[in-house]
Amino acid sequence: MGNHKQPARAVQAESGAKQMSTCTVYGLYSTRNNRPRYIGQTTQSIRRRLHQHLADARNKARSDTYCHRWIRKELRNGHEIEICAIEEDCLLNVSEMNWIAFFKSIYPDTVNTQVGGTDGNLGRKFSEETKAKMRKPKSEETKLRMSKPKSEETRAKMSLAQRGNSKGRGSLNGHTTFTEDDVENVKALLAMGALGSDLARVYGVKKSAISKIKVGRSWCHVS
Repeated sequence: MGNHKQPARAVQAESGAKQMSTCTVYGLYSTRNNRPRYIGQTTQSIRRRLHQHLADARNKARSDTYCHRWIRKELRNGHEIEICAIEEDCLLNVSEMNWIAFFKSIYPDTVNTQVGGTDGNLGRKFSEETKAKMRKPKSEETKLRMSKPKSEETRAKMSLAQRGNSKGRGSLNGHTTFTEDDVENVKALLAMGALGSDLARVYGVKKSAISKIKVGRSWCHVS
């Protein structure tokens, strides 16, 4: 990911004011160029939010937003859609609006059509009635339908939905933003005295990702 200077973090105007809700501001990006094209916010895990975006994008009847049309286009062209945390434990709505404005100022093709700041971006929520139905034991008919062999077309769609979830080693793992060459460079720079925080900014990752490489908790197969 790119090295972007963070906009000023939103703070509460009055000391002692009631604690505001917090969230994670995230970016969706295509592996074609590895830079955020959509900025959103969520109070759940960003991996779960990514899966929701992919599910919505596959179902045009559910959502045909500019963002989901972009997702479908990238997937059709053989690229993967990934997600990254831009700012964690930040102010709900306010931080999202700041980040959308920031990215739109440097990338005019950002696919956000709104300025942000609405709770509708937190991820799909189910009604209590729907939750109750989901908790009920499945009928024999439903179990039979679920166990029915799936067609090649269905398996292809399921495979597409799971892109980026590989648990492979190194660059084969769809969750990583590094390549083996990147890690070799990181290890060499660390050995030369480079700071982990500086390398984290250069590679657009958390400082903990660099620390894990340094102590051998990740990418230990790269010398």
